[in-house]
Amino acid sequence: WLQRGTILFGIAILIVFAGGSSYWQKFFHTQTAMPFIILGFALPVYLIQGVDRGALQGQLKFGRLAGSYQAEMWTRLLASLVLVGLGLSVNGAVLAIGLSFIATWFIARKVGDWAVLRGNLSVEEKRVIAAFAGPVILAYAGQILISNSDIIVVKRFFSPQVAGQYAALALIGRTSPFGLRCVSLNG
Repeated sequence: WLQRGTILFGIAILIVFAGGSSYWQKFFHTQTAMPFIILGFALPVYLIQGVDRGALQGQLKFGRLAGSYQAEMWTRLLASLVLVGLGLSVNGAVLAIGLSFIATWFIARKVGDWAVLRGNLSVEEKRVIAAFAGPVILAYAGQILISNSDIIVVKRFFSPQVAGQYAALALIGRTSPFGLRCVSLNG
């Protein structure tokens, strides 16, 4: 039930990103619409693998869950290096992100024990799940917007050079508090 709902929501996101790619290209002043098309096809997979990761977490299969995060990180890193190195630039970086979602889904899907989860849910169980999932989805979307809205605004209203410099500084700024926490925890 949750997989079906996620797939339908993913299709809606695909339509918004890929279908509206020419709008997004103009809005964000990018050279091509291709990054939005790639992202449009990748985001539904991201949502589906999130359900699979949730199943792993619910089944207390934390080793396998950690393996899915490792697959995501290594696929993203290595694919980015290769694709950007081959000259695919932004399209290569976005494609690497999409490939990392697929790798994660493949790992999480392969290792999830869905036999326990395949029973039919009652209307009441579906209502309880939806009542829990709604606020969680809103909180997660809010966190994403809070974390990235500054970069989105800068990309929209500033030159590519200034936007790139800002994005680099913002990334360093986001890692600094984490690094400081690690240093303070270690002595």
